[in-house]
Amino acid sequence: MILLSRSLDRLEENEMTDRDLVRDIFGIIKYSDKTSITRCERVGVKKSADAKRPIKVTLQDAECVREVLSRAKLLKSFHTTGYNFEFCKLFLSPDRSLEERITRQHLV
Repeated sequence: MILLSRSLDRLEENEMTDRDLVRDIFGIIKYSDKTSITRCERVGVKKSADAKRPIKVTLQDAECVREVLSRAKLLKSFHTTGYNFEFCKLFLSPDRSLEERITRQHLV
């Protein structure tokens, strides 16, 4: 699973679906297997119009996740006027369990 966060909540709900947005992002990072998306959902409850909620994307297998995360650096150099947010401010991270986060926190 991958978490997409940052300025994604500035999209209007009726403007584009989260799955369409994720497919566009995968196209930008040149990840061709867009069919590997098995689930795509917002995390948390919408509290206000300003609240930012990340998108949780579930892919078919761990190899797909590794490939997407390895290509995430391509977003930093992408600039466009077709969206109302900047892809260069988008952040992709693996979704870790609480135990994995605690272990990683001690290592870093």
